[in-house]
Amino acid sequence: MEFGFVPSQVVKELEEIGNWKARSAAVDKLYSALQKVQDKDMLLPTLSKLLRFLAILGEDANFKISLSTMQILADLTLKLGHDIRPYLGDIMPGLIDKLGDNKVAVRQANGKLLAVLMSVLQPATVLDALSPALMHGNWKVREAAVNIFIQALLTHSQAEFDYQRIVQVLVRALKDDHSRVVTVAIEALAVVHHMIGDEVQPLLISAGASVSSRLMLAGRFASKELPGIKADGAVEHEASVVPTPCHRAA
Repeated sequence: MEFGFVPSQVVKELEEIGNWKARSAAVDKLYSALQKVQDKDMLLPTLSKLLRFLAILGEDANFKISLSTMQILADLTLKLGHDIRPYLGDIMPGLIDKLGDNKVAVRQANGKLLAVLMSVLQPATVLDALSPALMHGNWKVREAAVNIFIQALLTHSQAEFDYQRIVQVLVRALKDDHSRVVTVAIEALAVVHHMIGDEVQPLLISAGASVSSRLMLAGRFASKELPGIKADGAVEHEASVVPTPCHRAA
């Protein structure tokens, strides 16, 4: 047995690069084996090794294997609970890269996995680990990361967030070179304002938002429209804000 619950033959089949049929069947066997685990303690001794193995599978060129791996990680997180916390830093880089995946199903599965992590570890912890995504080289990743912030803010209670940290991250996003990242950052800050009101103002100042940016945000805050969450969990933007160069000089 590998990792305390997986037949060695399953792992061997997953490592047979080129045999996509056998590998696709093997990832289903891996998922099935995990679902049968009743005692999380049997996972802990080799958890680090298991997560490294899943990280490799998550980057697989085979769409089914990559997608199934995220589902496996979501189930594993639910089984482990807070025991997954020490490994969040190891898991997150792969999830950040998946935010910009060109397949909708992969992005959706990735979003669901992040939502599971937030339900288990608290959103503040996960959002802090997610914040490096705002410096990613792919603007689509940066935009998607801000949308994850919005999704979390709209889903969880006010007491579960570190608003000072969130505003710091979002003010940095106001300086982004891509207009769509700036736009969603504005929308995210509108949600923050909706939740904590004028308490956001000193946080904006502390985070280094310029006077011009704060004036622009004040105009956005005056609107009652906010983003929403669609049935599939994705963020739906109601308001349309066209960023200008001054917006990026936050």
